[in-house]
Amino acid sequence: MTHATSSEDLGPDVAEILGLVERCREGLSHVRHLTASAGSDQLVDLLSGLGELILHAEAAEVAVVSDAISRGLPTTGTDALNTADWIAHYSRRHTPASGSRLAEVAKALCPASVTRPAGVLAAGQDGHPLGEALLCGRVPVACAALAVTEMHRLRPDLTDEFIPAAWDSYTQIAAGGDPRTVRQLRLALYARYGRPDRLNTRDEVAHSQAHLSTGAVDPVDGMTAYRMLLDPESAAILEAALDPLSAPAPGPDNHPDQRPHGTRRAHALST
Repeated sequence: MTHATSSEDLGPDVAEILGLVERCREGLSHVRHLTASAGSDQLVDLLSGLGELILHAEAAEVAVVSDAISRGLPTTGTDALNTADWIAHYSRRHTPASGSRLAEVAKALCPASVTRPAGVLAAGQDGHPLGEALLCGRVPVACAALAVTEMHRLRPDLTDEFIPAAWDSYTQIAAGGDPRTVRQLRLALYARYGRPDRLNTRDEVAHSQAHLSTGAVDPVDGMTAYRMLLDPESAAILEAALDPLSAPAPGPDNHPDQRPHGTRRAHALST
């Protein structure tokens, strides 16, 4: 017997969701005026509820962008943009930089098309458990994006039979919402599931993945930001050069060096 689908089974339509979003936005705009009159339990409930709301809002945002990518919306039309710029153009909360992270996660959720293979988090892929946890609001976008990056680095060191278990582990850890624990997981997974034969080629692979970005100069204060990922040999050379030059140096009258460790290391480059 065929089960008839009711309107309740379908849930709200897009127009209803847009109305709910507007009412939610309007309601939240009043919170700052109400906290003083709220009870302690109400403040706790607000904090908890807002956290859940943000996670679900992020999940919805990813779903919207993923579908837009699948349709080719960002890159078509008279105002074609790359996906990150398209996100920043239509969402006031995003810059091209934050839009880029959102775009990468959204692409990972896209199903296969004529011109593009399925993303690693799409249905039917090994990373689908993480993708589903993200879309259900259990995993923050930042942790999901980091897990995808870390899994990409780990993938060559695992045999195919352990890939699903590794994705499941990332899904569980990412649900904790702490990027630090997501970063730490790769070492534990390598120790448990890593291919012994890869140890002989580890340094060679690391050398091929080393990266140093072009410096991005801040036009206001003149500071230049770099992103760097070094293989063991390059890192050893850099540390050997910096260590002796970044030790604390007493100032006049033998006053202790007040510079933070990171500042001393930066100054060592020009010593």
